[in-house]
Amino acid sequence: MRFLSAWLPFLLLEATVIFFSSRPGSSIHLPFARVDKVLHFGEYAALGFLLYRALRMSGGRRREAVVSTLALIAALGLGDEAFQSRIPGRDSSIYDWFADLIGGSTGVAFGARIERLMPWLFSFKTEGAEPTTNPRVESEG
Repeated sequence: MRFLSAWLPFLLLEATVIFFSSRPGSSIHLPFARVDKVLHFGEYAALGFLLYRALRMSGGRRREAVVSTLALIAALGLGDEAFQSRIPGRDSSIYDWFADLIGGSTGVAFGARIERLMPWLFSFKTEGAEPTTNPRVESEG
């Protein structure tokens, strides 16, 4: 159950990103030019936050979680762009990848800040028991 509470939000969002990346370009209607950069930023900010949270909840140290999240976000964004280049009507753009990287970095920074303000988001709670926190979260203060 701990694995699910740590990783399921990230995995569901990544599956959603892959689903929308697989849609042909003709089925996507954007309201204005360059809105795709805003969408890339937003989805990767959320992915960065959720991946950082999952790594911390799995016992990773703060620095390790930040570095690992940034590396994985870069790889996921690059993979997403490569995948989109094979979908009819879609293209791959280095600028989309930059938006992914900036969004992911923002999500990690937000996650690290939120962790200090609301550590319970980065802990486990069992029914009828007090929250069990990750000891590394509290000791790295």
